[in-house]
Amino acid sequence: MTKEEYKEAQIARMVSHQVGSKDRIGNTITKIFSKGSEYVVYEIKTNDLSDSIKLSIDTIIEDDTEPLERFYKVREKFTKLKGLLYKVTDDTSIKARIGHILSHAITGNPEEAKTQFDSLIDEIETEYKNQYKHRIKYLVTTVVFLVLEIILSIVIYSNNLFQELVHIRYLIYISTAASIGGFISITRRLKQMNFEKDVHPLIYIFYSLERMIIALMAGVVIYFAIQSDLIFGIVKNLEKPIYGYIVFGVVAGFSETLIPNLLINLESKKE
Repeated sequence: MTKEEYKEAQIARMVSHQVGSKDRIGNTITKIFSKGSEYVVYEIKTNDLSDSIKLSIDTIIEDDTEPLERFYKVREKFTKLKGLLYKVTDDTSIKARIGHILSHAITGNPEEAKTQFDSLIDEIETEYKNQYKHRIKYLVTTVVFLVLEIILSIVIYSNNLFQELVHIRYLIYISTAASIGGFISITRRLKQMNFEKDVHPLIYIFYSLERMIIALMAGVVIYFAIQSDLIFGIVKNLEKPIYGYIVFGVVAGFSETLIPNLLINLESKKE
């Protein structure tokens, strides 16, 4: 193959790297992060996050090994960063930054690229630790709230309080059940929650309390909805309706759509 023929084939190979097309080994390309005349950094469709970012180097001159040699100088950092992708909340933006740094390394400055990789690694580790701390604060607040609710219910049950005020007694029980539902919902979604940067730590305590109070109020609403036969009215006719209230209290606290949908249905019926 002549130099001209090789160059034409090289250009065709580089142009073929398009979103939706296949790379050389059959992976579907989903994003292009950085692209030059001799390299392309792209994302492939895969369930393995650490293997989702790829680099292809294809030199204009067939025997030119300099771009590859420059990449080898940062390959260890690149591999380490790929292994840290599970720690980030926005992996697309991090991959774009990785693509920019790789471009910087391949086109002539691998030592500076190493420094940039180290800086990005430190940033990811720091942010991951902060996210972990925020999740702990968020979770601990919900646990404290739930424990207080449970203690209140136990005290009322053990001392036979509010025997004459049965609705108050039931409301406390169903509020506790709704808090349990809210706690289950929070723990299921905790890993997917994205906590904002540069926000006072107390804000996350308030966010947690807000979610638990909403769950509690959902339990109150579902209780009155049952009492007024707007929904699940059969529960109050059970031999021991408290068990039904508790079940629906948990459901109301867990679901973030049950009560809003109920209110929307009531509003539509009113119209």
